[in-house]
Amino acid sequence: MTATRARIRAERIARRIAVAVAVVFVAAIIICLWVFFRWVSSGLGRASGEVMTVPELVGLTEEQAREALKGHSLLLTVAQNAPSEDQPQGHIFKQDPEAGARTRPRSKVMVFISLGPASYTVPKLVGEHLNNVPAILARARLRLGQVTKVYREGEPAGRVINQRPPAGTVLADSTMVEVTVADSANLPTMIMPDLTGRPLSGAERELAQNNLHLSKVTYVGSDAQPAGSVISQSVAANAEVALGTKVELEVAMSIATKAQHARRLALRIPVPPGPERQRVKIKVFDGLGARVVYDEQLSPGVVVDQRIDVEGPARVLLFIDNMNQPFREDDL
Repeated sequence: MTATRARIRAERIARRIAVAVAVVFVAAIIICLWVFFRWVSSGLGRASGEVMTVPELVGLTEEQAREALKGHSLLLTVAQNAPSEDQPQGHIFKQDPEAGARTRPRSKVMVFISLGPASYTVPKLVGEHLNNVPAILARARLRLGQVTKVYREGEPAGRVINQRPPAGTVLADSTMVEVTVADSANLPTMIMPDLTGRPLSGAERELAQNNLHLSKVTYVGSDAQPAGSVISQSVAANAEVALGTKVELEVAMSIATKAQHARRLALRIPVPPGPERQRVKIKVFDGLGARVVYDEQLSPGVVVDQRIDVEGPARVLLFIDNMNQPFREDDL
């Protein structure tokens, strides 16, 4: 019995010693880990108990900011480059943490570098189908504004024939881009105005404003109406017509002027909606033969204002964009 008790007692002592050793070992590991993590988190400067103050970096370049942070044992991280109205290109316009904040050595300071003021370059839309325009503008960070539909002979429906601002324009803000789109079907209708008795210049303006096409002017010798006024129109007044409808006018010319061999014709015609630059040509056929008296590249809305001298029976043809099909014909 005595031997058994001695053996049990020895086993108990051995277990207690093993437990104590294990506790001491675990405690030593915990202490070592605590010291290690304190050392890692505090950095080299932590040994001296330093806490750093974040310096002002806004307005500096990336290189200048890195140099400034070296003296504070802080690290620089570039978050992103973005447009800024406050700082020129290449300079920091924002930082995190902000200047004056307290942080540990070796901490990271995040900065945002300016690309300069925001700019938006208008893409080319002329020739594109209207369905593709919103996506094209979205890629340029722009939006679609007013869409105007006009009749444009020979152009597929839905094709953009003009845009404002024009392609390549650099904008300071995200201005909406307006487009003019060709259409040939389901166009709005309007009531044909009464042009009789009105000066030709006023009739031309009203037809252009209502997107009606003055395709021919015939000058008739008459003293019953003021010279230069409309005698008749090919489309009756108050008729319902679609945009782009062609209209022919007869215009009074005094009998004495009509009888003269040499005369002067005044043309004042606004360039209709279309591409940003359109070729405008005026060709004259009269007693002197055939000749071109005008040939220029013009934008929509520009008014062609020409005085043309003719001799004998004359025919004046105006071509816009399409050099094979006259846009307007004037017969004297």
